[in-house]
Amino acid sequence: MDKKINLKEMPTVKCEECEFDQFKEITYIKRVPKELTGTDRDTDVPFPTYACIKCGHVNEEFNPFFDGNPDLDL
Repeated sequence: MDKKINLKEMPTVKCEECEFDQFKEITYIKRVPKELTGTDRDTDVPFPTYACIKCGHVNEEFNPFFDGNPDLDL
């Protein structure tokens, strides 16, 4: 059974700070030291997410590091 979803009827995500409803894609880059990766160079790991185009805020739900201590499997 194919369900049709009307995106016009879905809620629009808004900025937690200014309530603007438009975002741009940004990328956090974490640098993992070579001592932790077992390689001869540090490794940069990109994490794409979204920021408000009006105030630059990244909503908590979009921020992979919102708790300040990410536990990610690389």
